[in-house]
Amino acid sequence: MINQHDTLRLDCKKFNRSIRNSDAFTLIELLVVISIISLLIAILLPALGAARKSAQTLQCGTNQRQVFVAMVAYSQNHNDWIVPTYMQNGASNRLWSVGLAIETLNMQAGDFWPTGQRPPGIFSCPSSDYLMTTSHYSDWGRSTWISRIYHQTYLWQQELRHSDIPQPGKILATTDSRMVTLTSNSSGADAINATFNIWGRHRGSLAPSDPKNVVNISYFDGHVRSQQIGELQYVDKTDFPWQP
Repeated sequence: MINQHDTLRLDCKKFNRSIRNSDAFTLIELLVVISIISLLIAILLPALGAARKSAQTLQCGTNQRQVFVAMVAYSQNHNDWIVPTYMQNGASNRLWSVGLAIETLNMQAGDFWPTGQRPPGIFSCPSSDYLMTTSHYSDWGRSTWISRIYHQTYLWQQELRHSDIPQPGKILATTDSRMVTLTSNSSGADAINATFNIWGRHRGSLAPSDPKNVVNISYFDGHVRSQQIGELQYVDKTDFPWQP
C-alpha cells in the first residue's frame, strides 16, 4: 500500500522529469537555431557594410565641403583670390593644402610632416588608407590649371579670383585623389588613362569607364557630389571642369 509520503515522492520525480524534458533541446532544434542565426548574419553583414560605406562617403563629402569653406575664407582675406595650387614660402614653394591649413585653420606645417601617417583633420577621408609622403599631404587633389601662382622650378604666374569663374558649378575645386595636385596630359588616349591623375580611393582595379568607379568632387559654387570618374576624362585642359 502506497502511503502519502511515497505518493509525494512519486509526484516530485514526475515533476523533475517534466522540467528536464521541457528544458532540453534536441539536436534538430539546435541545428535549426544555428541555421537561422547564420542566415541572419549573412543577410545583415552586407547591409552593415553598405551602411558603413555610406557613412564614410558622407563624412568624406563633409570634410571636402569644409576644405572648400576654408578656401572661401582664404579668398575673403585675400581680395577674392583663389587659393593658389602652390604658395611661395621663402625660396621654396608650399603645396596648397599645407598653406591653406596654416593660413585659415590655425594648423602648423608640422601637422603634415610625418611621412607614413594619415593626413590630418578635414584633409583626410575615412575610407582612404593612403599615407602622407613628401609630395602628398591630403586625400584631396586640385587642378594645377586653377591659380597656380608660384612654383620654385617652373615659376608659374597664373592667378584667378572667384569672380573670374563664370560657371562655378562646373569647375572642380577638389576631388578624391592620391595626388595633391592634378595635372593634365593632353596627348590623346594617355590623358584618358591618367584621368588627370585622379587616382581616387574608389578606383583600385576598376576601369575608368566602370560606372562604379566614382569620386567625391567639390565645385566652386560649394556643392559636393559623387561622380563617375569617367565623366572627368577630358583631353583638353581648357575644358570643364579644369578651367573656366
